Order: sequence, then C-alpha cells, then structure tokens
Amino acid sequence: MSIRSRLTRTFFFLAALASFTAMQGCGSSEYNRLVGKRLGELRGEARFRSLFGPTTLTGTPVSIRVPQMFKNSYVEDSSHPIDGATIDPDRVQPPFLKLPGFKLCYETNLPDPERGNVPAYCYLGVVPGKAGDADLIAKDLHDKLKETFKDTPEFEVVDADTPTGKPVQWKKLRITADQPFKILDPSTRKMVPQNLPGIFELWVCDKTDYVVLMAFRAPTSVEGALPAPAADTPAALPPATPTKIDLSSVPALVAGSIAVSAPNTSG
Repeated sequence: MSIRSRLTRTFFFLAALASFTAMQGCGSSEYNRLVGKRLGELRGEARFRSLFGPTTLTGTPVSIRVPQMFKNSYVEDSSHPIDGATIDPDRVQPPFLKLPGFKLCYETNLPDPERGNVPAYCYLGVVPGKAGDADLIAKDLHDKLKETFKDTPEFEVVDADTPTGKPVQWKKLRITADQPFKILDPSTRKMVPQNLPGIFELWVCDKTDYVVLMAFRAPTSVEGALPAPAADTPAALPPATPTKIDLSSVPALVAGSIAVSAPNTSG
C-alpha cells in the first residue's frame, strides 16, 4: 500500500471517528484519546512494512515475520539449487552451532565488492518449554559458542518493540568474528567454504509454553543500512534488489513480530 493510500485510509478513519464521537456525545478528550491511539498504531505498523506477513512455524502456535529480502526458505531435507537434492547441513544451520528445535532457514545472496555474491541467513527454531527453560537453553548455546569463539559475550536482555506498542523481552548476543561461508570459487566455479569476517546474532525468547530461537548471520561486507526510499516509492515494498542487510535493526523488527496463537478449544 502506498503512502498516499495509507494517508487516505487514515483520513477517512479519522473522519468516521469524529462523526461517531459527535453522535455519541463523546467529549473532546475521549476523541483525542481514540485518535492518538490509532495514530500510534499506524506509526507502529509502519516500522514493520519491510517484513512479510506472519509465518507459523510447523507444529507450533508460534508465528513470526521475516524480512522481504529472504524469499527462499529451507528445512533440513529440502533440495537446494546449488547443493542438489538435499541442502548442505552447514547451509541450513550455522556450521558452528545447531539450533535446538530447528524449523526454518532463510537464505539470500547479496553483492560483495570482492567476491561476487555472498549469502546471508536467518534461522528459526522452537522448543516446547516451561518457566526457566529459556535460561538453560541460552546457557547451553553460549557454552557451545565459546568452544568456537572464545570471546563470545554474555547474553543481554532486550525489549523488542511490537506493532501494538507492547514490547516483548528477548535475550541476545552478537559475535563479530571470522566464520565460514560457502561462496563461489572463480578458479574452479565450485562452491567452497571460506572464512570471512562475519556477524552472528542469536536471540532467545521465553514465549508462553515455548522457547523461540532466532539467529542472523552475514559477512560484514554486506552489513549496513539501505538508502531511504524516495518519497513517491510505495512504502510497503523493499528495494527490488537488496544490497545490504541492516543487522542493527532487522533482528529487532523480526523479534518484535513474534506471536503465539490461542489454542483452539472448539469441538
């Protein structure tokens, strides 16, 4: 939806609201509260327009939204256009850390000035759990990461903003270090693992009866903010060909999109 369409829709909503409050005899303070609430919701929703709609993770009531640059998703027995009939295990999960309850891997390719295209990843996992399990899982993953990256930092607690304005709490850590990525070797024309300076972010959330895990991984050469779109560009669409992944903001947006559906008690 374009900026103009969204503003038009908002105008008609506010006009209808004004008419309704006048007929109901509402005071100006109630009208202002309702208008302010809706405008706040619109501002909150606008930050999430770079994400797809919710994806429910198989076998769980957990849904999450991923960036629109990630058009390709894989499970552990998926085929892959490069790997063949079965995706490489070191592609579908981080080669140095297997996420418990793994559900999906998203992959995209971004231009590197020296190496052609390089991959960037989003990984998602869900584990049934109870109170306190998120802390235990986070500690176990932290210990495993330290076996590869001795300078692994401790998890920090962060509040991710949501479209509704009610934040959701996660634990996260970021590692910036050399790590393997599969890239095209120009001399052999084959995909080979190569250690590149990279960023790995791991997020863990205790959500109702589940522990949700999310990780992002990309070479540092493709990390960075994209230019802001022109004023007449439809705000809901990302650039046609992404050139960067903004790991300073994208993981937090995805973290804020998490939802757990209520159990179906009908029948």
